Amino acid sequence: MPRVITPLIVADFRKRLTDAAADLLAERGIEGFNMRELAKRLRVSPMTAYRYFKDKQEILGELRARGFARLGDVLEQAQANGSGTEALQAYAGFALADPVTYRLMFDLFQSPEPQIQELTLHQARVREIMNRLACAPDELPEATGQLWWASLHGSLALHFAGKLDRAAFETALADLLDQFAHRRERAWRCHTSVPATLTAAE
Repeated sequence: MPRVITPLIVADFRKRLTDAAADLLAERGIEGFNMRELAKRLRVSPMTAYRYFKDKQEILGELRARGFARLGDVLEQAQANGSGTEALQAYAGFALADPVTYRLMFDLFQSPEPQIQELTLHQARVREIMNRLACAPDELPEATGQLWWASLHGSLALHFAGKLDRAAFETALADLLDQFAHRRERAWRCHTSVPATLTAAE
């Protein structure tokens, strides 16, 4: 009698496969990630994975979704316990602790397909957090957030590409955080002083 493949069985195998894919990625990096080795670790035929995932890109998309979910958790925790500066430090710490996943998350050569709902949701979550923590009152949050995000990500990308050694990266990060802190302080000071000035004039 043929085995009935229930939604629960599908979900369980997809999770096991994604877990194994995460381990393989951590060990071999993006360049060493391949479906044959993944199937070997799961003790299934190379074609089995294609019954549960469209292709390799969909599996990598699931790993990207996990990465953005973890990053979102890190940022939210840092922001709850400190300031925007602590959140940016936590962002850099996440990338430095797991550069393979971070590079995968922002891989310039990744296929735009398939559309994975969880990936889209977690990417949007991280974007919203970055916009919120970087924004001072009366600013355009998206433009401001993307500016600081791009600066931080650019420094990390240069470091991972070997263009900035660790010491140079840490200096660049310290300068970026210092500029961020002073800028937010000035912006909030100006914002809180305006009502007082208007009240005194009246």
